[in-house]
Amino acid sequence: MPGLTELMARSRLKKIASGILLLATANLAVASTLTLEQALQTAFAGNPDLAAAQWEIGIAEGDRKQAGLIPNPEVSWEAEDTRRNSRTTTVMLSQPIELGGKRGARIDVASRAQDAAGIELERKRNALRADVIQAFNSAQTAQQRLQLSRQSLQLAEHGVRVAQG
Repeated sequence: MPGLTELMARSRLKKIASGILLLATANLAVASTLTLEQALQTAFAGNPDLAAAQWEIGIAEGDRKQAGLIPNPEVSWEAEDTRRNSRTTTVMLSQPIELGGKRGARIDVASRAQDAAGIELERKRNALRADVIQAFNSAQTAQQRLQLSRQSLQLAEHGVRVAQG
């Protein structure tokens, strides 16, 4: 037969376990109203990595537009000699003419960068989705364990009452 100190220790442990279960129940009760779809939407809305990847797509689109434009003309001014009588001043206007498919290649590279930014965004979305689903499933498993722990506690309490009777 257990001693008085052992019974007191069991009683204390029982009270501590009950308190922990109550806290876990309160925390999980709030989390239990959250659906997987809501968790995914919340994660997608507040994730800074996804926001940055979205900006990268916009940047790549701007680069693609810029790559399609022809180069700007250049104006330059040159003065030779500092004396007024012998000074020569030259004004030049130049327009680069791209040969050999440079513009097309530049557009192609910018388009590939735009595609890469889209793929990176999709990769980050999929990774976040996997993390959220894993966390959600872990929470569901914890809820099931909590239910089983409650049932075990009820059975143990019933066993204690029967043993005391």
